[in-house]
Amino acid sequence: MKGVQDAFSRLSGAKKTTVNLQEGLIHVETDPAKSVLPSMFWKEILRVGFVPERMELWATGTFDAHSFALDGARWLLVNAGPGDGGERRAHFKVVSGGEDPPRVEFVD
Repeated sequence: MKGVQDAFSRLSGAKKTTVNLQEGLIHVETDPAKSVLPSMFWKEILRVGFVPERMELWATGTFDAHSFALDGARWLLVNAGPGDGGERRAHFKVVSGGEDPPRVEFVD
């Protein structure tokens, strides 16, 4: 467990990592001042020997019709976003985390 936690803690943008192998969960709190891509974490899960079943994340950025912009990077939406176009914090499920840009589903 310590090796998995250390692997994620070393990723750029990771601030705090908590691992619960019994539940199959890795929680990574990121530094809002650093750019973070879901693909970094997805690839790290694979590298340490696990197969990700799902990834959820919360991020602050701006929506347009088909994407979510975060730190200049676009995440492609597979469903409709809120449509307000303003900056907001949102909850996503990552559909295809190994791709850049990632494909995400807007939850709320």
